Amino acid sequence: MCFDWTVPVYSSQKIHPGVPLRGYFAVDVLAEKGKDLPPGKYAAYVVMNGAIYGPAKFEWAAPDVSPWA
Repeated sequence: MCFDWTVPVYSSQKIHPGVPLRGYFAVDVLAEKGKDLPPGKYAAYVVMNGAIYGPAKFEWAAPDVSPWA
């Protein structure tokens, strides 16, 4: 699966283009109905401004089983 997102950035300080920012966010790729992820082993990557970050490897058992148990 491949997704394109725009992540808004809010700050109490002025943000200048090209200056690195540090922050955190989470994305629930299964939030939309009909987007079932089959059980299996996966790797997630992030592509920002032409740079690839990852992989973050994880295993998805099933929608009703917590990966944190």
